[in-house]
Amino acid sequence: MSSGLRVSYFHSESVGGFYYGRGHPMKPPRLSLTHALVKAYGLDRQMEVYSLRRATVEEALLFHTPEYVSFLAELDGIDLGSPPRTLPPATGLVLAPRDPYSARLARCFPPLGLPMASTSRSPRPSSLSHGRQAGHGHQGCLTPQVSQQSAEDLAAAKKALEESMRRHNLGHDDVPVFDGVLDFSLLSSGGSIDGAARLNAGVCDVAINWSGGLHHAKKQAASGFCYMNDIVLAILELLKFNPRVLYIDIDVHHGDGVEEAFYETDRVMTVSFHMYGEGFFPGTGAREDIGEGEGKQHAINVPLRAGIDDRSYAYIFKPVIAAIIESYQPTAIVLQCGADSLGCDRLGCFNLTIGQHADCLAFVKSFGIPLLVLGGGGYTVPNVARLWTVETATVLDVELTNDVIPYTEHFDLFGPSFKLIPDTHAGIANLNTRTYLDKMKSDILQQLKTIPFVPAVQMSTIPPAAYRAGEWNAALTDDADPDDRSAHAAGVSVLRAPGVEGELFAADSDNLAGS
Repeated sequence: MSSGLRVSYFHSESVGGFYYGRGHPMKPPRLSLTHALVKAYGLDRQMEVYSLRRATVEEALLFHTPEYVSFLAELDGIDLGSPPRTLPPATGLVLAPRDPYSARLARCFPPLGLPMASTSRSPRPSSLSHGRQAGHGHQGCLTPQVSQQSAEDLAAAKKALEESMRRHNLGHDDVPVFDGVLDFSLLSSGGSIDGAARLNAGVCDVAINWSGGLHHAKKQAASGFCYMNDIVLAILELLKFNPRVLYIDIDVHHGDGVEEAFYETDRVMTVSFHMYGEGFFPGTGAREDIGEGEGKQHAINVPLRAGIDDRSYAYIFKPVIAAIIESYQPTAIVLQCGADSLGCDRLGCFNLTIGQHADCLAFVKSFGIPLLVLGGGGYTVPNVARLWTVETATVLDVELTNDVIPYTEHFDLFGPSFKLIPDTHAGIANLNTRTYLDKMKSDILQQLKTIPFVPAVQMSTIPPAAYRAGEWNAALTDDADPDDRSAHAAGVSVLRAPGVEGELFAADSDNLAGS
C-alpha cells in the first residue's frame, strides 16, 4: 500500500441502484460511477474492500426513535412485528429529541399535500404502496390500498397517513418516499458503523464509505435528502472506545443533524464549514450556535459566504482545524466530504476545485488520528465521482495525473473534456473578505480558549463492538474480485429501481454541468 496506511473501503453496487424519483437532484448511481473510476485507476487493489452490510434495526434505534424507524419500514413494505423497543446508547449519552431549528426548518419546506394517485407498481406486502402524481416532479406520495371501504374509512386512513408523513417530514420534494427507502438507509449506515468498528478494533487507520455522510437526518424525521443519520450512528460506535470524537463537515450545507445530536455533550466536537445566508438550506449554523449544557463551546460553526475560492478556504480551514485538534485532542475523527462545496455543483455556490477539497482531507489525515471518511452532498454527478476518486487516492498517497480518465462503462458522462480534474471555478464573486475571515478565525480561537479542560470518560464496561476481528477476517476474500468481496458473507442483495440509468444518463443533462 503506497501510503503505508491500512485502509478499509466500503461499497456495494446495490447502493447505487436506488432511485429518488425523476428530476430529484440526489442520484445514488453517483456511487457506482465513483467505484468504477476507483477500480479503473487500480486503487481498489491497494485497500481492503468490503461489501456494505445493512445496519440492524437495533443499531438504528441507538439514535432514531422506534416510531420513525417503524414508519420507514412500513413504507418499505417491511413488517417489524411488534413495535421495536428503544435501546439506550451504549455510550451513556442522552440524545434528546430536541429540535431547536424546527421553526427555521418549517420555513424551508413547502406545505405537505398528499393527493390520491394511482400506481403501476404491484402491491407491496404492506398495506401501503408508492405512487407519484403525474406532473409533480419527484414528489413522493402514498396510496392506501383499500377494497370495499367506506368513504369515511378512506378519509380517516388518508388523514392518518398524512399526519404520519407530516410528523416525520416525509413525502415532499426534498425527501420523497421511494422504493427501498429503508433498505438504502440501512446500507449506507451499515458501512459507516462498520468503518467505525474497524477503527475501534485497530485493524485499519482510515475507513472510507462514500455512500455515508447523510448529515441532515434527525432523530425522528427525514431532512434534506437524508432519512437515517449514518454519521451519528458511526460516532456512537466510535464513542464505545474513544473518549473524544471530532466531527468535521466540508459539505456546502450545514451539518445540522449531527450538530443537533451532540449539542449537549463534550465528548463530540462538531465543526462545520458551510454556506450561510438567507434562504440557503437548512438555515442553521450561525457562529453563535456553540452548544448547550456540557456541550457548550463544543459546536463550532464556520458560516461562509457565497463564492469562496481555494485560497480563502485554505486560509480559514487549516488554522482552525489545527487549533481545534491541538485544543480538543480527539482520539478519532470523522470527516464528511460533501462534494457540493465544489464549484459548478447544481445546488452549491462555492468556487472550490477538486484539488483544494482533497487538500482538506490530506491536511486532516496528516495528524495521524484514526479517520472515518464519508461522502455527503454532491449533485453534478461526474464531478462527484471525480472528487471522491481523487480523495480515495489522497488517502492512499497515490498521485493521479490530470489526463483523460481510464475507460469505464460510464466514460461518456465525463465529456466534453474527459479529464480527471476539470475547471470547477463557477465564476461566483467571492464575498468572503479577508477581514470577515480574520474576525471569524479570531472568534473561533477565542471560543477554544474557553474550554476549561480536555474531556475524558471512565468506562467500567466496554460495550460490544458492531463487528469482531474474526468476523472481519472471514468477510474478506483476497483472491476474489475486489468488487465482489464479502458480498455473500455480508448478505447483501441487489435492489435496482427500473429506469435508473435512463433517468441519470439520458434525462438529466444538467448532471453534466462543469465537466
